[in-house]
Amino acid sequence: MTFPSEKENVTRALAERGVTLPCPRCGDNGWSVLEAYISNSLTQNTSKVIVGGSVLPTVAVICTKCGFLSEHVATVLELSVYIGNRLRAARNWSDNDATFLRNCR
Repeated sequence: MTFPSEKENVTRALAERGVTLPCPRCGDNGWSVLEAYISNSLTQNTSKVIVGGSVLPTVAVICTKCGFLSEHVATVLELSVYIGNRLRAARNWSDNDATFLRNCR
């Protein structure tokens, strides 16, 4: 998935799930989709972070008034059909990570 061409898919996925509340910090209703993925590193050991290890791909929306950032897991939003194997291969995505996220739905 590349931005901005997939920005509509993110907006649609959030709307289908009723993500319509105002900003929890300032109460404004203006949001903008960040035109990139965020790759959050996953680790089970807080004393050791593995660079290039497994990641949790998220998309983010930003409040246009105060800048509050809200992240949403791409696979839970079923955006994984757009991510496909490219992100998994690029970030050493493991089968265990994918199974965990499928079970979150």
